[in-house]
Amino acid sequence: MKSCFKIHQKNEKQEGTDANTRAKYICRVNEYVSRNESLEWGVLRKGTVGVGDYIPTIPVEEDVLEEIDRINKISQSVDRALEYFAYVCKQQLLWDGSKRTSTMIASKILIQNGEGILTIGKNNAEEFNITLNNRYLKNKVQPLKDCLKKCIRILEI
Repeated sequence: MKSCFKIHQKNEKQEGTDANTRAKYICRVNEYVSRNESLEWGVLRKGTVGVGDYIPTIPVEEDVLEEIDRINKISQSVDRALEYFAYVCKQQLLWDGSKRTSTMIASKILIQNGEGILTIGKNNAEEFNITLNNRYLKNKVQPLKDCLKKCIRILEI
């Protein structure tokens, strides 16, 4: 996690808002999150994976860029962060570490906007697993987002 925050800081000045830059950034975070744990890390997935009974389609870069562009246009930072999380997890853009990468990206958006950090703790784990499974199998996004909103923690100093 420490390495991921270093790349957040390093890329903050370089990071653009265009979809191509954001997609590269997601891959860069994944490079740290799943290094030595997957077939390839830091790249969009090029083959088939499955999450239980859910088998997402292989991501097409143009489609990914279009969706990231749509998400970037969401003005409310909490909604944008949760939409990133829901999209990357559902589409399984990466070989491994999609949830961890999504958590880091969502947290970055939240932190940049003074909204807190996304952390799924034991008190929310069961609801999270149920709503994420419903996102995979039934494409229900709002229950997942409602659950994730409960997982945003604000550090009070």
